[in-house]
Formats: sequence, structure tokens, C-alpha cells
Amino acid sequence: MFRIVTKALVFKGNEILILKRASKSKFGKDLWDIPGGKLNFGEEPLEGLLREIYEETSLSISPKSIIDVSSGIDNEKGIQYVTITYLCDYVSGEVRLNDENKEFAWANIKNMKDYNKMYYLEQSLDKYLKSL
Repeated sequence: MFRIVTKALVFKGNEILILKRASKSKFGKDLWDIPGGKLNFGEEPLEGLLREIYEETSLSISPKSIIDVSSGIDNEKGIQYVTITYLCDYVSGEVRLNDENKEFAWANIKNMKDYNKMYYLEQSLDKYLKSL
């Protein structure tokens, strides 16, 4: 079984939005992540991205391009996840977190090594920095 996930590197100036996953999270608890989530059945990737970003942060964003596509397997559940990460610009709104995350930060991309983060975030950041 496959699940499609969309994620966003949301830029506001030279900083990106990162979210610290809740302690009760089943996946990646207490790790820093970027906003996004699973697509609903029949949902287009960009539509799902905008929905997930708004649900998790209340922000409006403007997707620019795909920066990374990665894959991971959850052997326990028998699911392969395909994650599409978009490069996005912040448009408007104040961050209001839902219960999936407990903290947020606008972090300088050059200081991301200081954060304990999800594996795919590291990969997306590397690809972004190499594209500059």
C-alpha cells in the first residue's frame, strides 16, 4: 500500500517554518519537522498541501516548485510513503498550531544542524542548498 505525503519548506525571508511534533505523536514525536501531511483519497497534491498547511498552522502560502521527492517504508504497517516536498513562500497569517505539533520556530536555514529533525527534512534541506 502507498500513501502520498506533501510537505512544505515555507520561507519567510531567510527563515523557514519548522514545527516540533507533539510528544503523543506516533511518528517522529518531539522531532522538528516541516508542515504537511497525507493526501486524502482523490486529492491533488497541491490541494492537499494547502489544506494541510492551513490545518496545521493557519497560514496561507504560495507553492513555487517541487524541491524533493523521497520514499520511506513502514514495515510494521506495510505502507510505503512517498513524500513530495515543495518550496513555498509565506503569504499571510499568524501561526496557530493544531494538536499535532507543540512548538514552532522561524529558523535560519544555515542553523538547521542545531535541530533534532525528521530524516526527510535533512534530505530536502540538502537538495535546496545545493540548488542555490
